[in-house]
Amino acid sequence: EITYPASPRADWYHVLAALEELRAEPPSLPLVVLLGGSCGRECTVSDEVWAAEVVAAGGPAVIARNLSSRNKTFRHDLDLVGLLPPTRTVVFIGVNLGRFTGWPTPAARGPATPPEGLEFHHTQHHYTVLRTWSAARKETAVKQWLRDRLHVFEARCEANLAMLERVVLACRERGFEVVLLELPRNEEAIGGRFEVAHARYRDGCRALAAAQGVPFIDFVDEAGLVSADFYDLMHLVEPGRDKWQRRLASVTAELLVEER
Repeated sequence: EITYPASPRADWYHVLAALEELRAEPPSLPLVVLLGGSCGRECTVSDEVWAAEVVAAGGPAVIARNLSSRNKTFRHDLDLVGLLPPTRTVVFIGVNLGRFTGWPTPAARGPATPPEGLEFHHTQHHYTVLRTWSAARKETAVKQWLRDRLHVFEARCEANLAMLERVVLACRERGFEVVLLELPRNEEAIGGRFEVAHARYRDGCRALAAAQGVPFIDFVDEAGLVSADFYDLMHLVEPGRDKWQRRLASVTAELLVEER
């Protein structure tokens, strides 16, 4: 038997194992999933607490699954949408600067399920409040992104928007309810210096959402996040997860109540 430590591969196998479980026994309750990269992975406390908070916010009982994993692209999301069970499903597609900076086109990593007999160690949260970047390191990261990654984002943004449109269309073709969701960002540390890049992909998301008749939801400013809630510029740690998931649960409840 092979045991993997917490790693990108373990992240991926966890997502695929969760999908295999859902396909084997499609839930009778509404299914709510979040697709994103590592920022998305870190922004919920747990699937069980997310589901419980939806009910506490006035929504129905649901099955909630955070299907985010490190470096997951919109092309990977497209593959995962095809693996979701044919049941009532709300798909939150997480968007942020990182997802529009990554390479837009690779196929999904690995097979549709983890190799038979493979044991792997999965831990949802790779970051903790006990070990976060200093303010100085966060400041350095902002400057490095502008120097080294802004031009990469500019070169890849349109291709990623086109791939995101394919994910939205795939969700709609399967009868799923789809929501574009802005993921957390450490605006206190960023200080508006990514605004040109943020505006470019957000404008694209708004146009896509309007064309397809789906919501684009951004509650970053309303969540009350401060720099101490982040490991770095985008990954939440414990205090931030509580704030973010509470707001996400409220939005989830509102969407499901409206659609009854």
